[in-house]
Amino acid sequence: MAKKAKRRGRPPGSKNKKPIGKSVATMDISQLRAHIANLQGVLAKKVNAQRAYFESQLVQLGGYVSKKATAAAKAVTPNARAGKRAKPKYQSKKTSR
Repeated sequence: MAKKAKRRGRPPGSKNKKPIGKSVATMDISQLRAHIANLQGVLAKKVNAQRAYFESQLVQLGGYVSKKATAAAKAVTPNARAGKRAKPKYQSKKTSR
């Protein structure tokens, strides 16, 4: 039985895209400005899409957060014993009172 040869390189169907046809270094100024404007537009669309997604997630978590916030507020509020110091369990003979 012969061993199978290992395949090297990207696996078939990988989503690595090929670089842009022209190198940025060889573009002239007007092409670079157009390219930058295009990239800024794409970036703005993606940022708006993510913002909408996260805002929808926050709306869904609103009820959960409000329940937890009331429990945390109750735990933080001071009670009658908050200002009193506990009596020491063991005392030194030098400083005993």
